[in-house]
Amino acid sequence: MNDKTQLKNRDNLVDAIRGFALLGIAMVNIHYFAQSSADGWFAAEFDSFANQAGGFITSSFFLAKFYLLFSFLFGYSSTYLVKGSPENKKRWTKRSFALIGFGFIHAQFLFFGDILFIYGIFGLILWTFMFRRDAVIRGWAVFLYVLTAIGFFFVTVASFLADMFEPLSPEEFLTSTRLDQLMVNGNFLEQVLARTELWVTTLPGILILQGPMVFVAFLLGLMAGRKSWLSKENFKATTANKLMGFGFGFGIPLQMMAAIGMLWAFSGESFSLGVFMTSLAVIFLTGGLVSAGIVGAIGKLVLSGKKLEILAGAGKHSLSIYLSQSLVFLVIYSGWGLGLFGETTLLTNLFMAFGVWFVLAVLATWNARSGRKGPMEALISRSPRS
Repeated sequence: MNDKTQLKNRDNLVDAIRGFALLGIAMVNIHYFAQSSADGWFAAEFDSFANQAGGFITSSFFLAKFYLLFSFLFGYSSTYLVKGSPENKKRWTKRSFALIGFGFIHAQFLFFGDILFIYGIFGLILWTFMFRRDAVIRGWAVFLYVLTAIGFFFVTVASFLADMFEPLSPEEFLTSTRLDQLMVNGNFLEQVLARTELWVTTLPGILILQGPMVFVAFLLGLMAGRKSWLSKENFKATTANKLMGFGFGFGIPLQMMAAIGMLWAFSGESFSLGVFMTSLAVIFLTGGLVSAGIVGAIGKLVLSGKKLEILAGAGKHSLSIYLSQSLVFLVIYSGWGLGLFGETTLLTNLFMAFGVWFVLAVLATWNARSGRKGPMEALISRSPRS
């Protein structure tokens, strides 16, 4: 089967959701290029409307929603590659190690908050669940979610105790890194060394904070993929309506309240770590509701006959766009590039993220019309099939 035939046979809904998820990821990641390498939008001065609005929008509608959506689609798409056969283990293993390699390079040269490395590691673990019963997979998903919730509970309690006995100022909570300084006046190679140092020190925290929820989404996606849940034959309008009801009726209000709590935590002379951690817990633990609402909304559009060509085109080039977004952001904000690090508001960052995503999505759509894969997609699938 040639590339053009493969692209035509893809589930349009899956690609459209993945394309939209790339936008959400850009909306969060850009702040780590523009504002603070370690803290992202948290490091902004919230004495202006543009920063308050940008922080509220980021945390309400983007933070901890789209990486879950992307992770769900990773688990879902794993069924395309494995095709229900243990004989495809070598193929899956090669793909996982390829992601580890791409992720390592991405983390060192472009963005320390890379997710591909984690996907590759957890992808190897996911293989052990590929042929297990849904009941077992569901049980592990529930266990990991509950474990994460318990972890957040104890951290939140400890944070309130810290507020009582040793309160922090906002400046004491934030992290100043060598990479921040080099984003202003360092060259590319100097940034690489500082980024590697930051990645090594933050990777354990990223794994602890995001890892269990990433794997929960993997497992849910795997179960959905087995049933081709997002195919045009199986995805129904009633399902879309239910997902939108949960996501927008419950998820968005919870996220907005948590976002207000986050901003309030930074509003006084003393930083409220307890309020911040409570808000962060709500955002991470209920972000999946918003992700479900997004699936429902895009699914409803597809069912109504909308092609969503730009979203689908971006989804077909997800790896290329994910890496390209980081490259463009780095050029825009580095001192050796346009030098805008620390010079823009959070709201401006969001507009710029949308612009970068949109241009890349349009280019991907033009490429998809010709039946070609994206450059990174072609590279990762170049190895011979087992």
